[in-house]
Amino acid sequence: MYRSTDEGASWARESAKMKGSLNILASGEAKNGVAAVIPSPADPETAFLVGLGSTHWVTEDNGETYKDVVSDYTIDVRLLPHPTDSTIALSYKHNKECIREGKHHCFGELLLTTDSGESWRSVAERVKYPSYAWTQTGTGLLMVQHSTADRKSEATRWDPELDLIYSSDLCENTQVMVEGGNNFAVVGPYVFVAKAESLTDVSLYVSKDDSKTYAKAKFPAQLSQRSYGIMDTSEDGSIFASVRDGDPNVRFSSLYLSDAAGEHWTLSMKHTHHERGYGVDLAKFHGLRGIYLANQVVNAAATRQQGVSPEMQTVVTFDSGGEWFPITGPEKDSDGEKYLCLAVSRSCRLHLFFRQNRQGVYGIYAPENAAGLALATGYMGPAGSLDDVTTNEMGLYLSRDAGRSWVEIRKGAYTYEMGDHGALLLIAKHRTATEVVHYSWDEGETWEDIAIPRMEVTNIVTEPASTSQKFIVMGRNRETDSEDEGGGSSLNKATLVYLDLTGLHERECKGADSPGKEDSDYEVWNPSAVVSGENAGCSLGVKTAYVRRKRGKKCFNGLTHESHTQEQVCECTHEDYVCAYGYERKGKECVRQKAFYSDPKEESLHDDLAELYKNRGLLQATCAKHADQTELYLTSGYKLAPGDQCKGGLVFDEPKLYCEQNMSVAEEVEHHWGYALTGLGIAGAALAVIVLYVLYKRATSPSVRYEALSTDGNDGVQVFGQMDPDLDDDFGDDELAAEGIHSRPLRY
Repeated sequence: MYRSTDEGASWARESAKMKGSLNILASGEAKNGVAAVIPSPADPETAFLVGLGSTHWVTEDNGETYKDVVSDYTIDVRLLPHPTDSTIALSYKHNKECIREGKHHCFGELLLTTDSGESWRSVAERVKYPSYAWTQTGTGLLMVQHSTADRKSEATRWDPELDLIYSSDLCENTQVMVEGGNNFAVVGPYVFVAKAESLTDVSLYVSKDDSKTYAKAKFPAQLSQRSYGIMDTSEDGSIFASVRDGDPNVRFSSLYLSDAAGEHWTLSMKHTHHERGYGVDLAKFHGLRGIYLANQVVNAAATRQQGVSPEMQTVVTFDSGGEWFPITGPEKDSDGEKYLCLAVSRSCRLHLFFRQNRQGVYGIYAPENAAGLALATGYMGPAGSLDDVTTNEMGLYLSRDAGRSWVEIRKGAYTYEMGDHGALLLIAKHRTATEVVHYSWDEGETWEDIAIPRMEVTNIVTEPASTSQKFIVMGRNRETDSEDEGGGSSLNKATLVYLDLTGLHERECKGADSPGKEDSDYEVWNPSAVVSGENAGCSLGVKTAYVRRKRGKKCFNGLTHESHTQEQVCECTHEDYVCAYGYERKGKECVRQKAFYSDPKEESLHDDLAELYKNRGLLQATCAKHADQTELYLTSGYKLAPGDQCKGGLVFDEPKLYCEQNMSVAEEVEHHWGYALTGLGIAGAALAVIVLYVLYKRATSPSVRYEALSTDGNDGVQVFGQMDPDLDDDFGDDELAAEGIHSRPLRY
């Protein structure tokens, strides 16, 4: 093992400091090397080093010294340090006897250390791998445990005898939180659990209070839920979930967006590309609110037939999945030639590859500090399957507007990285032995080469914020085994190359305080789906102006460069809204999802409420049809997109209407006189003040005379509103439904 303390410029061999450590020879003879290095989130100087054999190590001083730990069994590399206590960690001991049989899903033991790995003990048996984790706060741990057996049939997909277990005291005591809980994911403040309802069907449960309570997530009733993918927690706390339903072998899913509690889920997009073993095609623009890219299957029905591959289009959203738009591909390639397919096929479009794909090429990459810049491997061609696209048909594409449009900057498939806040690109040929890497200071308009030792580049890395100009190029050399002169087997020899590009540029960028001017190296950019009108540049209710370097300016930003931003709140428009629970988008409108509720009576009621929202004249008929309803809550079918901050403008009212004909006498009295007494209470207080004032004036000014307030027998009470019992018939549904009386703005 090697360690660097200067960003990879130099490396020191650590094996001499690690008792029991041996080099991992190419022949594989050594069995006591380091299998994984796992840093502690509680202490940046502490790390666990899991060995290949029975010896392991712990460092508490960033690798200056190591303590060795010898165990009589192998500790799994999925070691989970405690989030707040560096002395505590979880790991796993596999059931080797069961594994050797090769006939079952095997359950092993959960291991715990409380002394920085010096000793481990088993705290639970029959635990499913790798289903164990700490809660976000670290106050408890979660695991999936079989209720009776240490193995189960491999043919079993979902097992109702597996349970989600919680412990708040390091497994001194445990409790079942979700019976049938087969899998779970801790995502930010949430815990999501897949609960087996049968051997084939599953439902989703969610906790937002550190696993203390769980609620069933509400999806459309007709959805046959088979599996889930929890992808992202957005800035406001809502989540994307990819739900694969029906046939477990289909290559697409439905993409849903949750409310802030994670309980109610609305359909964001149908037929999202999602394959078993590869995950869902969804990518986030880090550092930008509400912007995602996805691949949508356009021939979903046909793919249910065996042998039919999915045809896809890449789409983008600027409002957290409320509305999706096809991306715009270029008309010309990086050589300036027009794409031939544009002249012969209407379906010619740009298809982007995502992180998990069958060809193993690099996917969409949009780092946080790059202000709308993104790189992606893509293919420009007619609609069809991407499965058979070769790397020679691919290209490297760049977007400068958060994924709306793309240009080709290099032909072929590449490994890539960004530095200097997106101003510097470094790339190398994908899975091809090479002696050169390429870099660009002008976002791919021109390229320069750097010679490196011959290798197959597997990765290029820089510091996580992508602000540095220093890189590590990681690669391997395929060497033929010397004992096999026939060249039958090959071995991989790892190679690292450190590149410092700080000396390759001429000057520092200038003019950040005067972006857009001719003598400035910077420009102003707004991420938005709205490109015209009063709300042009608005996204999620805010117009955000980013100051970034102009394309073509060969200068550097530097580590200390700060991205200048300005924000202005926008008025609410239709673009700020997404579909509410029970509604889906049809074109520009949100309409009721049919067969959304499992209860036919409830389904009928919500159908009628949707019609009543559009036509209040249907109130009497709706009340008559649903005689058990006394109050009707209407919904527009819209809600503000998660995280939207718009103010004023378009607001959808959601009134509560009353079915007086369905009320009992007591309910009708409470309904009418509840308002009357409230009004009388206010009016009575005002009248009492007037009377007292009059009496006072009479006592102090006896010469003043006053006329009677009224002589019609009603004492003037009607002046405070229609509260007379004789007028109750006029105080009915029509007035309650008047605009603004019981409406409330749609805010979630």
